Amino acid sequence: MTKRKRVLLALGCYQHQVHEGVARFARQADWQLTSTCEQQDMLPSHWQGDGLIVNQWDHQRIRDALRDHSLPIVSMCQRAFPEHVAVVIQDNYRIGQLAAEHLLERQFESFLAVSLEDKPSEQQRIAGFLEGIAQSNHPCRELSMWQREPEQPGGDPWQRLGQELVDSHRPLGVFCPSDYLGAEVIEVCHRRELAVPEQVAVVGAGNHELIAENAAIALSSVDGNYEQWGYEAARQLDQLLRHHPVPSEPIRVEPGSVVKRTSSDILAISHLGVARAVRYIWENFQDPIDVADVVEAISPMTRRGLEKAFRRHLNRSPAQEILRKRLDRAKHLILENQHKSYEIAKMCGFRDAEHLREIFHRHLGMAPRAFRKMHEKQTVG
Repeated sequence: MTKRKRVLLALGCYQHQVHEGVARFARQADWQLTSTCEQQDMLPSHWQGDGLIVNQWDHQRIRDALRDHSLPIVSMCQRAFPEHVAVVIQDNYRIGQLAAEHLLERQFESFLAVSLEDKPSEQQRIAGFLEGIAQSNHPCRELSMWQREPEQPGGDPWQRLGQELVDSHRPLGVFCPSDYLGAEVIEVCHRRELAVPEQVAVVGAGNHELIAENAAIALSSVDGNYEQWGYEAARQLDQLLRHHPVPSEPIRVEPGSVVKRTSSDILAISHLGVARAVRYIWENFQDPIDVADVVEAISPMTRRGLEKAFRRHLNRSPAQEILRKRLDRAKHLILENQHKSYEIAKMCGFRDAEHLREIFHRHLGMAPRAFRKMHEKQTVG
């Protein structure tokens, strides 16, 4: 019987999704996986095995402990590492780029990148964001809260952040390289009476649901693809256990997409009334709302005033925006091919399946079924 490989996953700070990814590969490879989250940055003294995955290489005591091991090692950190250690990291630069693309798609033209710590991962995410915005030729300011201002050596960094948000041109798109910081930025906006997302849209990174979904305003975030990160680290260790050479360069794991939540689910519109109306439509289009409901929700604007402002800022009417959102959602559900027509109609705010077919014929020149078949042919082709 082949002896099972014994692998240690040493987490300096516990990350459930990383653990899930490593464990998924361990099951496939039939490893005996031991996991530890040592606050003292030490390896368990009793452990003996075949390979290690660590995510705290920057701690001196971990480096000292591992220096005595001749075992295959995979690091999930970005700091300096010896040649015998394989490195698997997130593509943090790409995370920043995705945040930039998301805010640019929302038609923002003024941007702020905020970082809390001078960590390689944070700074690479900021660099990716700055580069993404630079390619659009829009202005972007950077606030490094870990740096003290020369004229305010004892200044409160959160006070500096609040003043920066107030002084910036709005509507403003803000990127934070962590969800923790993104949630804090939303709090600062509230204290400064800045509406999120109408005046300030915020995007974090990591997509830690317990943070993002429980922020004062649900936080949009770039999915860090943590489970795949853990899986890839384990896969690389398996290669080392099979005596493959250590890769000469770090392996970078592609992030997921931007998980859109309320904090950035808006178009960048300078008119606050129109911005609030758009937000109401986006949040409620699946219900049987009409323009009168929108006007009531954003009072004290009149219907005539709202119609004129919509035409000026979006070149379409509130009714057209409601229909646009319903039609976009219906297209998506039809292509998924998981629901019946009457279910899709109900999920998108249409009266019934016949109303849905009528709208498709009027605006697309075909029935929903023909629309799906057309896209299926294009996909095959």
